[in-house]
Amino acid sequence: MKNKILEDIDSSAVTNSKTSDNKISPETHTGELVISKTKVTFNGKEYSGNHSSFKDIREEVTSLTIKGFYFPNKKEFNDFINLRSVTIEDGIQPWYDAFNGCRSFTEFIVPETNPELCAIDGLLVNKDEMSLEMIASGKGPHVSIPEGIKILSYSSLDSCPNLVSIELPSTITYIDCLSHKENKKLKSFSVAENNPSYMAEDGVLFSKNKGILLAFPNDKGPEYTIPSGVAVIGEDAFSGCSKLQSLTIPSSMVRIEFDGLTGCVNLKEIHVQAKVCPTFHSEDEPFCGLHSATLYVPRGTKKLYEENEKWFFFTKIEEE
Repeated sequence: MKNKILEDIDSSAVTNSKTSDNKISPETHTGELVISKTKVTFNGKEYSGNHSSFKDIREEVTSLTIKGFYFPNKKEFNDFINLRSVTIEDGIQPWYDAFNGCRSFTEFIVPETNPELCAIDGLLVNKDEMSLEMIASGKGPHVSIPEGIKILSYSSLDSCPNLVSIELPSTITYIDCLSHKENKKLKSFSVAENNPSYMAEDGVLFSKNKGILLAFPNDKGPEYTIPSGVAVIGEDAFSGCSKLQSLTIPSSMVRIEFDGLTGCVNLKEIHVQAKVCPTFHSEDEPFCGLHSATLYVPRGTKKLYEENEKWFFFTKIEEE
């Protein structure tokens, strides 16, 4: 895949945010910020302002170029409201939250000389593994990951808060776990039918045989019944699903991976149909903050759940 031909992005397709509080119009203004390890320039002149905040030019910057192995800090470019594109000349990958609030930012640009990264349809991709690393924060509401990308990295979606739906291609073959806690608007996953490794049902992402639930969209709640046959809730699968109020876990469930239920802070009831308590990672605290929730378990198993080192957490356990 290294010799894949990358097509240029049609600049007319780039959508920019227009709000009354913008001081300048990104369509008529060009503010080029170039940062390297030793030097910063703005519109071709050396920049002498506060390098750590860029407060005086934050709303004027429309393009950013990172080179010379300068490593962007977390949140360093937050709220550059007119930033449209980021060019990465060297093999440097920014933090996923480096561009929070950059609502006009829709495109990564990576020269062919970059040894580690490339840009496909404006998405930031690792060349060697063909791994999706970041989505520009202004993309959305729908993102279709291009064919040829093989891996979704852990935080590849967290950089895009406007995401409502995402489509995975047939070439995605590896998702270890997928953080999506920042995607508060996310309603659905979809997967190409001929993908050999993954599938989606009712907007929820599963392994191909539907044995593992990998990711539940944050904005899908408030009730969900995990399909029968699912044996594992994957790591971070329900991460940040604060709208979920009722969850039913089938009798086929045997394990819930680390942080599988973290962030479901508004769960009022969990219905577990398994007569043997599903297990957890030894260091996980899966029900922290759920003191008021009610756990419903199969008839005759209340004592089993009360004595379990993880499930005993619930003060209200009822048989049904």
